Amino acid sequence: MEEKCYCYKCDVDVIPKCVTETNNYTFRGKEFKVKEMILRCPKCNSELFTDDVVDKSMHEIYNMYLKLFDLSFEKLVSIRKNLNLSQELMSRILGWSKKSIVRYENFESVPQGEYLNTYIELNNNPYLIVKILERQKSLFTDEEYYKILRKLPFFDNYKSINVISFLLKDNPLYETSLMKNCFIIDFYSYKKYGKSITNFKYARLPYGPCIDNRNKLYNMMIKNNYMEIEITDGGTIFDSSFDYDNNLFDSDELEILKSVKEKLKKYSAKELSEWSHNFMGWKNTKNGDIISYSYADELDTKIVE
Repeated sequence: MEEKCYCYKCDVDVIPKCVTETNNYTFRGKEFKVKEMILRCPKCNSELFTDDVVDKSMHEIYNMYLKLFDLSFEKLVSIRKNLNLSQELMSRILGWSKKSIVRYENFESVPQGEYLNTYIELNNNPYLIVKILERQKSLFTDEEYYKILRKLPFFDNYKSINVISFLLKDNPLYETSLMKNCFIIDFYSYKKYGKSITNFKYARLPYGPCIDNRNKLYNMMIKNNYMEIEITDGGTIFDSSFDYDNNLFDSDELEILKSVKEKLKKYSAKELSEWSHNFMGWKNTKNGDIISYSYADELDTKIVE
């Protein structure tokens, strides 16, 4: 049996007729054309309203508005879930009320102003959540802060970035030297403890092992104000614009970081490159291929011991 609706004009319950119409709406200064199913009275042709019909129309208008910013209600939810955050943690990091996030994710309200801009930025650069958390660090206990940081999908990347910041702190390096410092840190750590400190992979290149996809890493670090570069006649010099966090490393990792940074200062980029050419992993790997950590036992560690 079809559900009846009340027609105020006819003052009677009727079985509505359903028609498709395209109507114009204005929302936050933007005009939208919405194709929607309209219920009309079969007697007087007046439009009939039900909560379900109104909700569907408003949901469509809201989503059309969000689409202008490459967003949708579904995407608002996925942005948070892809960051591995609960609504509670998301609200604490952003400094919003949990109620706001619940309303956005339940299609009850559309973010605007600062809230909308934050979603746009997180959609374009999810890593921004780390930068926001850094700024909000004082609002958390140390235990809370590092627990949240480790929940984020970028934690391994963040730790790796901190390794580079550690190396560059008061110690600008040419690209070749930076690559060899990172390489020695990871393969030395793997040789001693069976694990690398960063999540980097190293490709075999003519001047020795280099971080795979390093240009993508550079762009990301520069974009997020972790690193600065200077182009000189002698090559590209890398410098840190970020104060690394010692708490990300255990005592064994810090010992390796300090030892490599201090011991390699006396070697030029050319000397480090020549040293790396004697490494069995470099010799046995095709140009452009990834050097396996299984070669770590072959690493000559006299350079840092």
